[in-house]
Amino acid sequence: MNENRAKSRIAELEQIIVGLSAENLRLRAQIDERNERRITFTALLEEWLNVWRMKVRPNTYSGYAFLTNKHIIPYFISKNVFVSELTAKDIEQFYSYKISDGMSINTVLHIHAIIRCCLNYAIKHDYISCNVAYKVEKPKKQIFSSSTLSIDELNALIEQSKNTQIYLPIQLAIQLGLRRSEALGLRWCDVDLNRNKITVQHTIVQLWNTDTCKDEILCSNNTKNKSSMRTLSISPNLACMLAAVKASRNPDNTDYICIMHRGTVIKPNYLDKEFRKIVRKTTSKHIRFHDLRHSCATYLHEELGYDIKDIQEYLGHSTISTTANIYTHFSNKKFDIMANDINNSIAI
Repeated sequence: MNENRAKSRIAELEQIIVGLSAENLRLRAQIDERNERRITFTALLEEWLNVWRMKVRPNTYSGYAFLTNKHIIPYFISKNVFVSELTAKDIEQFYSYKISDGMSINTVLHIHAIIRCCLNYAIKHDYISCNVAYKVEKPKKQIFSSSTLSIDELNALIEQSKNTQIYLPIQLAIQLGLRRSEALGLRWCDVDLNRNKITVQHTIVQLWNTDTCKDEILCSNNTKNKSSMRTLSISPNLACMLAAVKASRNPDNTDYICIMHRGTVIKPNYLDKEFRKIVRKTTSKHIRFHDLRHSCATYLHEELGYDIKDIQEYLGHSTISTTANIYTHFSNKKFDIMANDINNSIAI
């Protein structure tokens, strides 16, 4: 009886040993597989960029690729750190180095978004089990304060830009609040001069091609967001100006409205460069072309009294908070009105 029990116990132990051996082999295989999948952080960034290229718009990818290849990879490539060994401290030291080297806080935050997204990709593909970017102490975002021009300043800018090749896009940005890409992308097929309407549905952007290492122009039927695709009414004065421009054009020329004298489209970088020249002759303010859009929004709100919701739709913002927080600015004129109201209400 005891002998049978002993044999049975031995059989059970043999089964346990076999099971442990199988589990040991399985664990060793997992370890070997994990070791084979060890990848450096810089190699991961390159892999992620190649995948992300198919998921986002070309101009978005161009921005990601520029920051990654210009800043992130050059810093980490000499450190040869594996992504599984990357720590929050490594990333924080990288940010401190870039800030001390003159990089703006907001650019660092853009880079942080890239690193966080890349490490999420690494989790999805079993390179790592947690994203250390979420543990990083990020620098505080800098609140951007843009400049706007008064009506007199806008008229002076328009006068200074007459007889230049960027007069039309300046008018479109001031009167319609168009983005640079929208103004340059406007075509005659988007304009209905019989009904005084234009449809914003085509854009032109300039981006850096990481393959050719050259700037290239991207023409697209995609706007910044769904709300950006909109139909606007144009003033009779603007309609007359556009009609005169169209009548003076060679019918065989490009369909784009904003073109150079030789008939080619105006490049965004050229527009910015020529705009800065005009601004220097007009005002001491630091004004970008995009600030004409800010000025349009502020003028519509403060001078003409239009509701923020109406301005949101006019400018093609996806959320009303963007319009309220960024594109309208509290002017000194309103402070004067407040002071007068207080003066008439409070006795001294």
